[in-house]
Amino acid sequence: DTPSGSTSSSSSSGSSNSSSSSETPKTEVSKTQPVIVDGKKLDIGNQKVSSGETNFTLDQKQFTSYIEKAEVGSEAIIPITANTDKVKAGLNLQNIKDMSDKSISLKVENQKVTYAIPSNAIDISAVANGLGVSNLKDISVEIILEKTDKGAIKQVKSTMEAQKGEIIGTPMKFEIKASADGKEVKIESFNTYVKNSLEVSEKEAKEITTAVIILPDGSMRHVPTRLSNKDGKQIVDISSKTNGTYVLVKSNVAYSDAKGKWYERVANELGSRMITKCLDKANTNTIQGEKDITREEFAALLVNALGLPQTSNAAANFSDIADSNYTDEIGAAYEYGIINGLTQTTFAPNKTITRQEAMVMLQRAAKIAELTSQGGNAVSFKDASKVSNWAQDAVAFNVENGLIVGSNGQIKPQDTITRAESMVAILRLLQKSNLIDVKVEV
Repeated sequence: DTPSGSTSSSSSSGSSNSSSSSETPKTEVSKTQPVIVDGKKLDIGNQKVSSGETNFTLDQKQFTSYIEKAEVGSEAIIPITANTDKVKAGLNLQNIKDMSDKSISLKVENQKVTYAIPSNAIDISAVANGLGVSNLKDISVEIILEKTDKGAIKQVKSTMEAQKGEIIGTPMKFEIKASADGKEVKIESFNTYVKNSLEVSEKEAKEITTAVIILPDGSMRHVPTRLSNKDGKQIVDISSKTNGTYVLVKSNVAYSDAKGKWYERVANELGSRMITKCLDKANTNTIQGEKDITREEFAALLVNALGLPQTSNAAANFSDIADSNYTDEIGAAYEYGIINGLTQTTFAPNKTITRQEAMVMLQRAAKIAELTSQGGNAVSFKDASKVSNWAQDAVAFNVENGLIVGSNGQIKPQDTITRAESMVAILRLLQKSNLIDVKVEV
């Protein structure tokens, strides 16, 4: 997994919560189907159902013409109405580029699932280079939504039961493939968050704590999940930087050592979202909130909170993290620009982190989370002179956006920061970025 819209020859997937029964027609059924471009319903699509699979194709010439006429910043919607276990929407890479050039987002809808792909999410050049094809019209692109099989469901249930949780609905795979001349690449990661939206029942909405991505080894990691009521419907928005198999889960964590503490609800909220698992890798059900957080722990919390794919590849840049329990998280934090290291070759993973260092990392994480508010002014604090020059902008940004704020007229930039204080700041970041819904006010 890498940032910047990478491609790969290995498979990738995504998730959804639709659990309706599927049809498996014995004969092929084909019909004209509308496509919506810039709010206009156009009969330029064809939906073909055969052997439990739906293929949706477009009249490419007409689609290109309507994209050219569409307003900048509008959207194109492919509504697939068939109820099959697997649906595919077919375009070509030139379509994707044409939409990107006009900032037109693409949505593929099927039953109660929407796969929304921002105009700048796919690295078009990387896809074309990966296939060695220059004419984008010659590159076919398939957007695939597929319910997972019973074996995958059984594996997920077993993993969740071990963590005293349960799955809600059916795991689903989201995949994008590009192919030309008999060669295929899979678009596995994106330049920005891609949103999967699922409609759920009121009962399910009350139980869901988060969505998780199911990794190849059967383990899971959190992805930012937001529940809301839209026009009387319960909608779950899952924001992810990658394709993958996703599932909604119920996981109610209550840390034993946080009971009665000022940060109890914050710790349990992040625990239930499976974000703070990195601070309790031994599964002791404790969070040690008063303990000063280390640089590696803070980096891991940010990576988990943002739902970033974790890789140890970039961690090779640091010579002092070989024995760290957070090699993959540090690698992801470096790759996504959250950390730079104390020097070009060292990270000092076990060193405690100061408040101003934490604010610099939070500002970088906020950019990934697309929190774009302007920076403020930290001069009003009594101890503003203690803020290092390299941290001035980050401190102002944090104060202005209410991530880390001062007390008693001080910002205390050189002081260390605790696990509890870190959790509060990260929960604020997720909420203010609208990546998650607000269950706990901070």
